[in-house]
Amino acid sequence: MDLKKTYPIAQHFSLERKELTDEGWFTCLGINDFDSNESQWTQWLHPEEATYYQSISAQNRKQSFLLGRVCAKTAYLNANPQESPPNVHIRTGIFKDPILQNQSTTQWQVGITHSKSIAAALVFPATHPMAIDVEEWDTKRATTMRTQCHSEELHSLEKIGLGSAASAAVGWTAKEAISKALRTGMTCPFKLFGIKSIEAHPDGGIRGLFINFCQYQFRSWIIEDKVLSIVLPKRTRLIFSENGPKLSNTESKARGLPSVHDASQSHSPVSGS
Repeated sequence: MDLKKTYPIAQHFSLERKELTDEGWFTCLGINDFDSNESQWTQWLHPEEATYYQSISAQNRKQSFLLGRVCAKTAYLNANPQESPPNVHIRTGIFKDPILQNQSTTQWQVGITHSKSIAAALVFPATHPMAIDVEEWDTKRATTMRTQCHSEELHSLEKIGLGSAASAAVGWTAKEAISKALRTGMTCPFKLFGIKSIEAHPDGGIRGLFINFCQYQFRSWIIEDKVLSIVLPKRTRLIFSENGPKLSNTESKARGLPSVHDASQSHSPVSGS
């Protein structure tokens, strides 16, 4: 089997500033895609990743690890189609952040996130620090998320038309994403990641700024029952093809991926923000 023919689709995005333009890729997979990729794990994982993968006993951790690596490597291989997945090593840093080791002349970095139903990844140049988080926004989880959001933040989100649960998920994912960008993770109190301003973005998503980290912004999208948030530099314009990230791969069934093709042909940048 040609592994490239089973790649999930990577979505291209541009990172535009007055002084430069960069690019990156976003990929996601649903938990239902685990079975179709599990049979090919030896073709996806670096030898050190494979050793760790075989040591995992918990099925949900096994799923998230493999799908996270598949997503990240799919995105990376769009930037470096000459490489193969087993030669790409995504190490785990001492603070559990993913570290992409590669031989490319561009210093690429990776962000990986999981929820109970999907895994997603960003690959981006080191010139543009970024981070990603995704969560479902069901009522039960929203109760916990609301405890980490200030009432003024929730009011601002509800003011632009979001319901209570979705507002809590946007606040939570934005704060978790900035904690990843700063590489502190959730070891810091969430009040340090307070949100200063929130507004609807022309692409239908949301844009916000932080009180204490004024050099960063976050962009959030509500997609079905999930919220996806990305943190990036404040003055960078994030331009996704098709007017925003898609989670279409999460609709895949366990029998396999319905919309797969050669990853080297999977991006087509178009204007939009």
